[in-house]
Amino acid sequence: MFVPIFIGNKTYYIIDNEMLIVRNSLFIPVVKIDIKTITKINETKKQIEICYKKYDRIKLSLKDNCGFINDLKGVNAGIEVLAAI
Repeated sequence: MFVPIFIGNKTYYIIDNEMLIVRNSLFIPVVKIDIKTITKINETKKQIEICYKKYDRIKLSLKDNCGFINDLKGVNAGIEVLAAI
């Protein structure tokens, strides 16, 4: 599966097979996350926080949180999603 998601001019997220690739030339050069290592997603109205491996976390701002989370869960159904009340 290859799903590019473009946000603004500089930041984009790609789901390529079992990898999530985050590219932001301003703050984060390139982060590659094995989707199978994602354990939890904390969702707020404006962003999501992805918890992966044992202690790693990354915050992302998306236009479509629900669609993005569904794409990740399509690869790793065991991801726990906590939504803000």
